Parts: sequence; C-alpha cells; structure tokens
Amino acid sequence: MPAAAAAAAATASLSREGLLAALGPDWLGLSPGQAPCLLSRTPVQLSSLTLIDSWPSYYRLRGLALESPAALLLDATLTLHTAVARLHQQLCSLHRQQRQLGGTDRQLPAGQGQAEAQEGRHQQPAGNRRQQPAAAARPLPALPQPLVLHLIGPQRELDAWPLLLELGCLLPPGQQLELHLIGPEVPPWAHGRSVRVTAPAEGPCGRPGCSCTNAASLGSPQGSSTDGCAGSQMLFFWRGEWHELAAELAQRHGAPHAVVAPNAGLAAYMSWVPTLQHLLASMQQAAGSCAGSAGAGESGSTGRGISADGGCAGPPMCCFTDFNAEAVHRARQLCEHLLEASGDGGRCSGSTKSSGIRLEAGMHAFRKPAAVLAADHALPSASNGFALWLTARPPV
Repeated sequence: MPAAAAAAAATASLSREGLLAALGPDWLGLSPGQAPCLLSRTPVQLSSLTLIDSWPSYYRLRGLALESPAALLLDATLTLHTAVARLHQQLCSLHRQQRQLGGTDRQLPAGQGQAEAQEGRHQQPAGNRRQQPAAAARPLPALPQPLVLHLIGPQRELDAWPLLLELGCLLPPGQQLELHLIGPEVPPWAHGRSVRVTAPAEGPCGRPGCSCTNAASLGSPQGSSTDGCAGSQMLFFWRGEWHELAAELAQRHGAPHAVVAPNAGLAAYMSWVPTLQHLLASMQQAAGSCAGSAGAGESGSTGRGISADGGCAGPPMCCFTDFNAEAVHRARQLCEHLLEASGDGGRCSGSTKSSGIRLEAGMHAFRKPAAVLAADHALPSASNGFALWLTARPPV
C-alpha cells in the first residue's frame, strides 16, 4: 500500500521514562547494570563518533561489564551508528577537499563562504599567511538536522524497536533523528504511524545500580537543551517495498542520509533487485548533485541531503549486512553487475576512483557475538556478521 493511501495518524509522543515504565523493569531480562541506560546520554562530541568502533569501545562508553549479553541485542542499533559515523567521515572528507581546492564559495552553508572571503586567505602575501596561528582549528561539519535514516527490511527490529532508541544516546546533544522502518514485514496497522520519543538526559539517570553511573566520557557535550524537540528521536513505520515508497518519503521527509538493510540476503532474494536498482540510481544522482559539497554545514542547515542546499537526490551512504562472507561477496557482484548494466560499471570498482559509487566489503565490527549454524555450509556466520558499504563519491 503506498504511503499516500495511509490514513493520517497523529504522532504519538512519549517520554523515555514513560516508555520504560510501560515496558517494565525486566523487559530485556537484564539487570540495570548489564543493560544500556536508555534514559541517559553519555557526553560525546562529533569528533568522538568514530571512537565507537568495536564492542569493547561501546561497552566502555556505556559503562557495561564485558560479561553483559547486551551485544546480543544491539547489533542492528550499532550498525546504524556505524553508518552515521561513516557519514560524518564523508562530510569531513568533502570539507577538507573543498578547502584544499580553494572552493570556499561553492555550495557552502549560507554565510560561511562570505566569512572565509573576508579572511582574504587567498589574497594575502605568503609572509602574512605564515604569521597566522598554525593551529587555527575550524569546527567540524555538523551532522544534518534532522538526521534521516532508513532501515529497510526490518524483521526482529520491529518487535524490539525500543532498542533503537539507544542510537539517540550515542549522538551529540541536540541532534534530531528520524528513523524510518520500511518493509513488507511492517504490520498493516502500523503503516503510516510514528512515535516521537524525547531526548535522553545528560549525565547519569540516578537509578541505583544503573550502568550509566560507570559510563565513560568522550568529552564535554557541546551544548544541551531541555526542549522536547531538540535531540528528540522520531520513528516512522511504513509497510511496502522501499523502491515503491522512496520517492514519496523523500518528498515528505527529505532524502535519507543513510540507508541500512540488516541481514539483507541481496543475492538470495530476487525481490531485492528493483530496490537495489532504484537505490543505485539515486546514489549516482546523489554523487552528481552533491559534488564539492562540504556537508550539512555549521550554520543551522536543514540538512535534507548531504549538500548545503539539500539538493541530494538520494542517500550518500548505504549498508547491506549479511550472515557470512560468501553472501556479501555475491551481493557485491550483484551490485557491480547492476552498475555495469546501467553504464557505470567502470566507476565502482573500489577505492581508487574519484567518482561514482565505492563498494567496500568486510567483516562487520558490530556483528552479533553468537555463531549461526547453517545446514548447507560450514562458513563462519553471525547475524550482521559481514557488511557491504556503498558510498556515493562526488567528483573531486
């Protein structure tokens, strides 16, 4: 059923405290010291996003003992976080490229190009430039506001959707998040519905024995707000195939900044082909429309897309995970075949190209730490065990 056919449903607003009270203290079957605290955000900065790159680093950040089984429940959530961290790395890379090329006035956030022009950086004699402070630190490009993520093909994530709220606890203060769960497994009654959940609190929640009391700090927060919208997390539920809903969702909510498909099985299910064709085409448009952009910017951009003016036609980042290396290898072959069929096969073969779509496959750092035994092979397998990353690379 297309999104337009869904009856307009009022957004349900929930506080994190009210949601956890409704779920009950034992909803995860873990003690407060072994479960992540969904009420508390550990202070993080933009520069700290990539420091959460393994289960041990996540456990240290959230104050969890290494014997906690929380990793068995959070592989999908941390896969989303990895996509956000990679997106920010891409923004920083584009930011650096633009400065190196001297294109300070090309698709920069409003006011930023004029400010740099006033510095006269390119008109000053070399001697004057040497007199400037060597460590003139510039702020990192901010994540888009709101950050729009698509989780396609969810199954068990639908039953445990409150666990996805952990993602909001790992982002900088004030970061708004829209997470769209899209797939045929979404129940008909949930189609078109949404839930707004308030932002997590800064610092420990105050409950005795909670894991947040042992949480590490990755720096002081860059600012906090008690506004119900600042830092809130929105979850949307859509029943249907992504390629059938993507255009209308982009019109209503903006193009996604990243798309994640957990345990997708791209090469095993032909039903993925139309979605993959649509996704690759939109990523190629994103690479073209966002060429030279430095990201969402530092001046309050709405961030609908990766360019300063929100002009991206598709997601700049996509991740498909699978159970074993062979499945990801075949998924990569399928993507390369579809790109060749579209006439772009020469632009997608690894990290040496400066345009097109970059494909990168490997073991996923946030795989579920439990083996999956298969009857038809003896390959090492785990839920979200291996990942195929697709990155739209604009011309440089």
